[in-house]
Formats: sequence, C-alpha cells, structure tokens
Amino acid sequence: MAASGDARAVVAWAKHRSARRPGGCWEWVGMVNRDGYPTTSKGAPYRFVYTATRGPIPTGDHVHHACGNRLCVSPAHLRLATARENIAEMLTRRAYDARLAEADAIYALVLALGDAVPPALRERVARASSV
Repeated sequence: MAASGDARAVVAWAKHRSARRPGGCWEWVGMVNRDGYPTTSKGAPYRFVYTATRGPIPTGDHVHHACGNRLCVSPAHLRLATARENIAEMLTRRAYDARLAEADAIYALVLALGDAVPPALRERVARASSV
C-alpha cells in the first residue's frame, strides 16, 4: 500500500474529479476511453485509487467495479477480480444485455444514416453486428 499521505492525495484527487451518485458511486467526470471507462493521459484513475488504497494489482487480476458502474472511482466500490469473475458478475447483473442493446442502437443508426456514414465504418459495424 502507498504511504498514507500519498493514498489520501490520490483519493482526494479522484473525489475532486468525480460527482457523487446514489449508491455511493464517485462518477468520474474527466476523460473516458472508447469503452466508457475513466482515463487520463497516465492511465486509469480507478486503478490509481485501488493501488493507493489497497496495494499492487497482481498480474492477471483486474480492478472490478462491484457497483457495476464503470465510471465509478470510489475506493469502497473497487475490488480485484479475474476476467472470468468480472464477466460472470456482469452477466448476472445483466449489464451485458444493456451493452448489446446499445450496440444494436448504434447499428440501427448507422443503417438509417446510410451513405452519410463512410463505407469502412458501415462495414465494420455490419461485421460486429453479425458476431
């Protein structure tokens, strides 16, 4: 675990860069990557918070958002999980269904826009929707 002063500084930084949400989530208001996870030029804020408050992340483990909110950086909601555990919980929460619905909506929008969407993007979306 990082020195307590360092840990407090990281947690204060993350708390300052987030909005409080019901359920105790600290929802990141900074940059987000294309998969919807918090990011900075130096890496993932939730990983910084986990490392500062709990210690190193073992190789092969992931920092899991126990609340199911991928924008959450609250140390109380972060825990270690294997990829298998993370996917199992996501399926249990039915978050996977929401992500599929989101992908279907994007596919429908691309189809509706027709020729306004570059051909390479149309082909990529069509390939992804047929999986």
